Amino acid sequence: MNPENSDTKNNLSDNRTELRKVLEHISSEIYTSWLRDCDKVVEFIKLNKILEEIKNKDKIEIAFENLQDFHYFINKFSKDVITNILRQSIVFGNNGDSVAYETLLNYLQIFIKFHKNNEYAYLWDSIKEIFDHNRLFYRPLQNKNHKISEEMNEKRLITVDKFNELFFTMKKKDESWLVEDALIDVQIDNKYSNSFVEKKLWTRGIVKKIDTEKEYIMINIAEETNPIIIKLHSTDYAKVGSMTKDYDWKLNLKECKLKNKFK
Repeated sequence: MNPENSDTKNNLSDNRTELRKVLEHISSEIYTSWLRDCDKVVEFIKLNKILEEIKNKDKIEIAFENLQDFHYFINKFSKDVITNILRQSIVFGNNGDSVAYETLLNYLQIFIKFHKNNEYAYLWDSIKEIFDHNRLFYRPLQNKNHKISEEMNEKRLITVDKFNELFFTMKKKDESWLVEDALIDVQIDNKYSNSFVEKKLWTRGIVKKIDTEKEYIMINIAEETNPIIIKLHSTDYAKVGSMTKDYDWKLNLKECKLKNKFK
């Protein structure tokens, strides 16, 4: 066989983009880090840089040269990577637990930014596995008497409030607008949806009480008979209209339907 023809055949058979090759290599190495307890921190760091770039895009697919690579990322790649992190009780390597935690955090940040896009539903199915505390990665959580050793990263035992504080890296918010009887946007559980993506929703409320000593606010909302309690300075409330931009439009539409009904 002519060597020149052989080279041409090989080039034609491997038409993967460079990014696709990198992703497939990273996926394989993270699988190996679980299977053989190997140090693959370098690959984790490469992946975190890619995830950071994706977070800065307006859409996930913009980060890829073609739709095949995009679908590979939101389907097989992300599922394999997340699963092979959560399978591990310890991520080996220098700061292994920290870089793996950063990977999971990056995926959560991608979810927060793009969760309203139903085209990424397969990716959300993979990301929700992060919240399964029965996985090996969260083993210290299963034993309240477990003493954290130097090898075990403290981030495994992070509380929800602490996670929110680190996740949003919030500076002290200017809440001079937060007074009693003020209208407010508030995030509540969506009782009418079984969808993971739509588990929470934003609605309007009225501040009934602010307790700065015990650090909570009491809010009246139309969806609940009794007031709801939310921790002061939390991310579950915001200035009126900032998170419910279409609230008034929906309310007017609802009133219009009722008027037409009783004509």
